[in-house]
Amino acid sequence: MVLLTSKSATQLWVLSDMAEFDYIALDSFGESQEGRLEAVTLLEASKILKERKWIVKSLEESKNEHSLLAYLNPTNYFLVSRDFELAFAQLSTLMSSGVNLLSALKTLSVISLKQASRSLWKDAHVQVQAGKSLSESLENHPSLKKSILTNLIKIGEETGELDRLLMTISLGMERNRVIKGKILSALLYPMFVLTIALLAGGIAVFHLIPKLEVLVTAMGRDLHPLTQLLVDLAGNIQHYSIHFLLVVVLISIALIITFTNRKGRLFLDRTILRIPVIGQMFRIYFSAEFARNFALLIRSGVKLTESLNHCAESIWNTYLKSILKKARNNIINGSPLTETISCRHAFSPLLISMVSVGEKTGSIDNLLEDQSKYHYEILDKYINRFSAIISFLMIVLVAGTIAFVFAAILLTYFS
Repeated sequence: MVLLTSKSATQLWVLSDMAEFDYIALDSFGESQEGRLEAVTLLEASKILKERKWIVKSLEESKNEHSLLAYLNPTNYFLVSRDFELAFAQLSTLMSSGVNLLSALKTLSVISLKQASRSLWKDAHVQVQAGKSLSESLENHPSLKKSILTNLIKIGEETGELDRLLMTISLGMERNRVIKGKILSALLYPMFVLTIALLAGGIAVFHLIPKLEVLVTAMGRDLHPLTQLLVDLAGNIQHYSIHFLLVVVLISIALIITFTNRKGRLFLDRTILRIPVIGQMFRIYFSAEFARNFALLIRSGVKLTESLNHCAESIWNTYLKSILKKARNNIINGSPLTETISCRHAFSPLLISMVSVGEKTGSIDNLLEDQSKYHYEILDKYINRFSAIISFLMIVLVAGTIAFVFAAILLTYFS
């Protein structure tokens, strides 16, 4: 960290408290001048203009300019992970430059683009000024409630390394956002293609193929065997479509009921991790997340049992959450960590091996930090490979279906 003299730190503090003022004035030639300048107070801004020998006609603090679209945009009124990611990085940069926390929060309340973000940091500035800590001012926010982030901020405040931990949090959130985006893209792409294919197939089955059959019959031609197969398939789909929809509705209701039940949710989350390809991807992701968070907490001085509790709260998979909570209780009773988390279809075997080595050598934080980076790299390659395979399969499926339909139609006409 760069050491600053008291004079330079004071200058940075003053710069962070600068406000902008809009003015209208007459210059020394009597011509009207309009513009904007920065000053600490309104009086200071007036002095700057008088030093130019201008006659001040209007001087007021600038207001944030927002377009009509910004006010109509619903995303302007709620915060997402990326907003906190950017804000924590800005806070870290300001504080590492010598700006105190109050001034940094005030700066964020002015420069933030979203109305919800400006309100949040303005409220945090008021609470910190009243004597609360930053973690206390943020812990009741819906996006951060019961989050590992507020605990890390609290640790940073207690250890005096808040600026470093804020940047670490920001980088971790960025990596997590990118990985989640790739996983969602890999999973949503085939669903999107299948939805479009089902819509196109529905139009063909319920509208086009019946007309094709009537047209061919009116022409007095016999249906080609491939065309007859297409017509028979369409007829069966039409006949059993109500039954199929009923089954889909019943399955959806059963999944909703199971998901809302504690034991049912546990069963679903455990089943997801056992799916051959998707389950492996999620296991690598959760292993990387656990390794990163656990290493960061241990390195920050948090007790082993408390670190496991925080890591359990940050995982949405209830099966893995139950494993970590059980591990915490077993450690209190004297059992090693590796013994509890060594469950099949849970965390990756390599991660468990490194935890075992870390327990024996006492360097579990360094080993898990390296494992976190390694697992993120493996996950990135895994997602890219999975996306490529899914894209190929979707192309083959759609192209094959289109080729079958066209071949069935043309063979009847040209046979």
